[in-house]
Amino acid sequence: MSVKRVATDSSLEGNQAKMSRGQTSVAVPNTPTIGTATASTSELSATVAFTPDTLGATATTYRAISTPGSITGTATASPITVSGLTGSTTYSFQVRAENANGNSSYSTSSNTVTTISPFVATGGTTSTVSGYTYHVFNTSGTFAVNSGSKTVEFFVVAGGGGGGGSFARTVGKYFVSSGGGGGGAGGALSSSLTANVGNYTVTIGAGGNGGAGGEDNASRGNSGGASAFHNTNTVGGGAGGAGGSSAALTGGSGGGGFGTGGLGAAGTSGQGQIGGSTSGNIFSGGGGGGGGKTNNGVTSNNTFGGGGGNGVTYYSTYTVAGGGGGGSSSNSTSAGAGGTGGGGGGGASSGNGTAGTANTGGGGGGGGANSNNTGSANGGAGGSGKVVVRYTV
Repeated sequence: MSVKRVATDSSLEGNQAKMSRGQTSVAVPNTPTIGTATASTSELSATVAFTPDTLGATATTYRAISTPGSITGTATASPITVSGLTGSTTYSFQVRAENANGNSSYSTSSNTVTTISPFVATGGTTSTVSGYTYHVFNTSGTFAVNSGSKTVEFFVVAGGGGGGGSFARTVGKYFVSSGGGGGGAGGALSSSLTANVGNYTVTIGAGGNGGAGGEDNASRGNSGGASAFHNTNTVGGGAGGAGGSSAALTGGSGGGGFGTGGLGAAGTSGQGQIGGSTSGNIFSGGGGGGGGKTNNGVTSNNTFGGGGGNGVTYYSTYTVAGGGGGGSSSNSTSAGAGGTGGGGGGGASSGNGTAGTANTGGGGGGGGANSNNTGSANGGAGGSGKVVVRYTV
């Protein structure tokens, strides 16, 4: 009797296995060799070097992964940058090769690296604009660095000087009046420093009071207060001279001369300019206060008060340190305009001078003279100072 052999399921499975072994294998890349990992000194990232395997299939992408965190980065060649790491953390990395058919296994681990401490600072009113973080101080305070280290830029403006009061009295059958000088702008400086962990003191100078108008006792204004950031100090704006009597004072920028021939006072080198003088006529308007950094106050005569010197612009945003305008002469209502950057305008026809704008270091305007025997006018107060600190995000 013959026996007929019938294929079993197991033999069919064997044939299928043989067919599988006969197929072309899927080509995935081999594992790359890990290189050196390097932490960035300015950002929370690291670069990971590796050497590709050249014997296996071609890789189209290489991926690095961090331990801890499993944070990844990719590149088509060495090195790979891995971003978004946490500050003050120790990491190691592994790399694998990838293509459309699959991925290699991950490499061995790299050396360990520790990321930088992120720069964290507080103080003032903060904002982020066009890649910079700004800390704006309109009052005294502290710029506190809590972690990290970074180069910061800053500018400092002192308080502006007050404008002088106008002078007015009757001498025989004549009425004599002359305008007060504009207050000088607060001194202005800019610089930079490397800010490390610690506290940096910020001082904001007050604006000087305006002088009182009067007959024999017209008074000049008061000089502005000094401002400072850390070790950078600025000088308060000089007071404007009083019409007919008291001389202007030196300062960050000098105060404008008083109306009967006074000279404008000098500014501080590198911080401000000289105040405007007067024509020497007893009926003259007050000289304009000096402006920040580069602009002198305008000299007055017996038909107008001198304009305040223009201020300076920092970071294309903050225009500060304008000089105060001189008060009008007794022959005209033309008072000096305040300089750009917060300078107060001079008073016209016995009008009081305008105060400098707060937190600009602008000088106050001088009191206006008049020809109507109606008395004298007060000078405007200077504007308070300002400190701004900024750094790249």
